[in-house]
Amino acid sequence: MVPKQVMLLNGIRFCGEVVFGCMPSLRASLHQLAATGDIRSNAPAAMTLAWSVVDAANRTRMLLKEMKSSGWVERSDEFEVAVSVLEGARRVRNALQHLDERIDRHSTGDSFPPAWGSLTWAEIDIAADGTATGGKSCLLSPGSVMGATETDVVNPVGQEFRSRLDQIHIEMFGQKVSLSELENAMQEVIEALERGLRKQVDADTPTHAADVLMILAFEAKPPSDES
Repeated sequence: MVPKQVMLLNGIRFCGEVVFGCMPSLRASLHQLAATGDIRSNAPAAMTLAWSVVDAANRTRMLLKEMKSSGWVERSDEFEVAVSVLEGARRVRNALQHLDERIDRHSTGDSFPPAWGSLTWAEIDIAADGTATGGKSCLLSPGSVMGATETDVVNPVGQEFRSRLDQIHIEMFGQKVSLSELENAMQEVIEALERGLRKQVDADTPTHAADVLMILAFEAKPPSDES
């Protein structure tokens, strides 16, 4: 593989690790929010994690676009569907990226939406026999809102839940994307890339270190009394 291909794959790999690392923490934060109602302790982490997922998914979309233009992607129907899901991250990400312009546009009437967007999710209760017995459908909108601001809460009926807390969506200025679907799309994209790489790379191909961590320890000594 040429250096550019390696760098693109490294970028996509770490974007995947960001998404797969953030989503369990996001679910934990949302669970705490619903269980305790403690917005101040949990909302900042939840929104930071949610926007990190959006940003990583959008960066993956851009890196995949470059790989496709270079002919380094083996396409399939599943792969193309996953890439189309990542397109939703671009639209929501742009709403936050141009926050100052959006605020100017949306603050002229009698109502305004939350400046950092809204999170919606559902959590189901599972009985010992594995059946759903109920649950919660939740909404988080950090900051104040004025007037009629429409945000649909999650209706869990007929929805697929890959975990007890799922169907997580983020919405901002009329743009909405499912973080749960972004997570699934990232999994499909990375698995598709891995399948393609297995055909290009054999066991004897030289590889580089995947990650590097350097830690330098130091010791502070008190100043000497010598004049």
